[in-house]
Amino acid sequence: SVLTTVFARFCMGPIMDVIGPRVVQSSLLLFSAVPLLFARLLQGAAGLATIRGLVGLVGATFVGCQFWTSLMFEQELAGTMNATAAGWGNLGGGLAQVVMVGIYNMNLSFLGCDEECAWRNAFYIPSFLLVVASFCVMKFGDDGPKEAMFLPPYEQTQLRGYGMANVASNLQVWYLMIQYAVCFGVELHVNNTAALYFFDRFGLDLTTAGIVASSFGLMNLFARSWGGLASDYFYSRFGMNGRKYCHIFLTCCEGATLVVFSRQSEFGASIFFLIVFSIFVQGAEGSTFGIVPYVDLSNTGAVCGFVGAGGNIGAVIWGSIFLVVPSFAEGYLYLGLIAFIVGLTGILIDVSDEEVLALKKLEQE
Repeated sequence: SVLTTVFARFCMGPIMDVIGPRVVQSSLLLFSAVPLLFARLLQGAAGLATIRGLVGLVGATFVGCQFWTSLMFEQELAGTMNATAAGWGNLGGGLAQVVMVGIYNMNLSFLGCDEECAWRNAFYIPSFLLVVASFCVMKFGDDGPKEAMFLPPYEQTQLRGYGMANVASNLQVWYLMIQYAVCFGVELHVNNTAALYFFDRFGLDLTTAGIVASSFGLMNLFARSWGGLASDYFYSRFGMNGRKYCHIFLTCCEGATLVVFSRQSEFGASIFFLIVFSIFVQGAEGSTFGIVPYVDLSNTGAVCGFVGAGGNIGAVIWGSIFLVVPSFAEGYLYLGLIAFIVGLTGILIDVSDEEVLALKKLEQE
């Protein structure tokens, strides 16, 4: 599912640059409902792998959300708006785990299903919700604040390939991909391993460990928005350098607090530093997408897709590191050090707001 998400994010950005986010987002939501609908028919490992791969495509809707908010709001608010949309999206992933368990239990208790039938029937609900979301996006959404911002795809076929090549050759895009790999990629990996870490290190049962680890995801209520808001504030004071150094600070603090978290032997202190770490890592994600809308105005969708894919690629890389370390604690230590060092390389980011300011001046005239 991670691999298909990466592939879809790379592809969806350039397509959205051409035909706009509304049709693409609606189509992707509708398509993603199909494998969930057929999930109840799963038989064997091959079927599971196929369904997981197809469901992973819905991860590209993140690109649409970031592109959409970049279009709908002034660049001065890019950090706050992009971060809030993405943060609440991540929060939805955590809530889905809780809701799906609730649906499963309802199937057992009220519908008299056995365990096999209960989990299979549970997938009808998210499939239905995806169809509803697809309809709402298509019916009530706008591509942007201006009409006719995008041409039909047959009129811009060549531009799509050009935009993809232009973004792929932009060093600033690759710098931001690496930065996003050490914030969102790290968050994904910690999300996947935190419960097992508490189970292994402090002897908690898996249910309790899962509840404790969920405190990490709940920080998405505000932490990612906080990072975007900080990026916007420092931009208003110091221009693009403000956004850059805000991001460097948050990413380095993320790495430092993960190192401290990995060294804790007391349960209470471990929880405290997990929460502090989550605030910084999600804040760093928000500050990353405070910079993204300035990189290439004509190919913002493609930039969002590339940078977003960097986060998922990072999660895969960090997962492979944990296969060769002797313990979760040592893995978190190395991961924190990597994040800190990569955060310092944020000094290489050199994105200007001159194109944005010139465009605004032209519109005012």
